[in-house]
Amino acid sequence: MSGTRTYAILKVSPETYREIRERLRMARYEHAFIERPGPHAGEVIDMNGIAIQEEADWEKRSRNTPWHAGCRTKCDPDCPAPG
Repeated sequence: MSGTRTYAILKVSPETYREIRERLRMARYEHAFIERPGPHAGEVIDMNGIAIQEEADWEKRSRNTPWHAGCRTKCDPDCPAPG
């Protein structure tokens, strides 16, 4: 049995969509990906409870920093989280 989902769709550029998709998949947010049926079929990302913010300069420089176990965000080199 599937539940009913209600959301508004914000159209973004293909590049933006791919970047968000990649980051959510890396963070194991598989539950956010939904195949939308019907005449407007296709994948959507239901980001209920997720907010977005522009990256800070240090985040742009550390995109290749590893993800910490149990952490859902990339950490900068000074992050105190165990890694």
